[in-house]
Amino acid sequence: MSLLLDQAIDYSQKASSHPRYRPNRIIPLTGSNVTIGNSTSESQIEVVQTVYNLSKSTLDFNLNVAVPVLVTPLTSGYHNLHTLGANMIDSIELRARTGNPIATITNADIYTRSVLPYVEKYSDYMTYDSALGSTTEIKAGYFDKGGLLWASNDVSTVAPKTALAYSGTRVQGNASDPSDIYLSAGHRAYVEPQYFKQSALNTSVNTAFSINLRQLAPHTFMSLNTDAYMGQALILRINWNPKAKLGWQSSNADGDLDVVPITAVVNVTNLRLTLQVEQNEAIRQSLVQRVMTQGMNFTIPYVNAYSYTTPKGSSCSHIQRFNSTHGSKLLNIYTTLANGDATSFTNQDIANEGAAVAKKVLSFQPSINSVNTTETRINCELNDDYQLMKDQLAGCVISNSNVYAYNRVYNQSFRGGRTCDYLDHDDVVDGKDLDVELNFVMDYTTNSIGKVYRSFIWAITQKQMNVAPGGLITVL
Repeated sequence: MSLLLDQAIDYSQKASSHPRYRPNRIIPLTGSNVTIGNSTSESQIEVVQTVYNLSKSTLDFNLNVAVPVLVTPLTSGYHNLHTLGANMIDSIELRARTGNPIATITNADIYTRSVLPYVEKYSDYMTYDSALGSTTEIKAGYFDKGGLLWASNDVSTVAPKTALAYSGTRVQGNASDPSDIYLSAGHRAYVEPQYFKQSALNTSVNTAFSINLRQLAPHTFMSLNTDAYMGQALILRINWNPKAKLGWQSSNADGDLDVVPITAVVNVTNLRLTLQVEQNEAIRQSLVQRVMTQGMNFTIPYVNAYSYTTPKGSSCSHIQRFNSTHGSKLLNIYTTLANGDATSFTNQDIANEGAAVAKKVLSFQPSINSVNTTETRINCELNDDYQLMKDQLAGCVISNSNVYAYNRVYNQSFRGGRTCDYLDHDDVVDGKDLDVELNFVMDYTTNSIGKVYRSFIWAITQKQMNVAPGGLITVL
């Protein structure tokens, strides 16, 4: 005869999902308030020594932009703020107090603006907080709580609402003006990222951000969904962009009259890291015990970032070599071409939309060790680039060719699957061995109207991170 015990009094050990994480709010070593001026400024946050999951942790802050300053030629003031990617951040670094950097991302604004739409699942993206908020909030100068991806179907490309193409944005809908068929809410039958948000006339803007570290630093140790005990405190460094990169001011609601960079006072307030700490005692003790007695190894993704300013003309090549100093495996390479002005609000423009005269890239040819990776040269005027990428993009934020044109990134992949599944498998050994050096070349035919561009390459590699029993961290 068997005796069945009620679960309330059955104390035998069973497999079960462990409790949720406990948030631990950490104030930066440099203070919770930062003035965003005309140059970069730094914040440092100590990630305390405990068992945590960085991918579930968030960087939280308020971004306050004061009433527009009516500098010449402005006659009235509207703020137009970028909302796609970490436009307020120049670089991110996570490092141990002793040892190598664990993660480093330069040009974090361009990187997140370019990569996030490809690695985020569309199903997740549709659940994120809206940028619109209530009518009262909009009129009061408030945006709703924000992250780095806001969904919108209020996007117009119909004349005369196309003057913002120069800044790599598309005009968003205006729910308060239903008479305007080009800007009225719900103008698009599909959803795409919201590229910017406009304030009311002559008002300040206050946005509460809660940015998941998985979004802030994709393809790094911070985006791995895993518990970790590092044996020592880590330092998270955030370098904030100059305010000119946040957006622009205009005299009209269309955003294209008397355009000047933001000159108003900009402050980051109430900055903190909300660290998600493991509260299952068995898991905590197991990880601490293992690190303190044996040490621990992690396979981690690493972002190798490179940029290059192209010469004026109709052709250019970006060449980059990869070998074992970059990691053990090469997972994929993201490439894009952005506006040549690195210091202004147009620096995030990676759009490649419209007729040939408006495009940056007319065609391109990638190669590795002098062998082309595509059968023919990719003609962007014939939409070849989207067709080439289409299967990889299934399930991500890039839902069609129109959205792709405003977020053009080419992905040279050495692993299978969809781009929106990459972050879930970054710690699975995959990709191309780097025992032998690879010479990657991206050859562009560009618009021949005398412009310079910035070419970006982000190579995602795998490295081995060792946490020794004494707390020494090495990344190789």
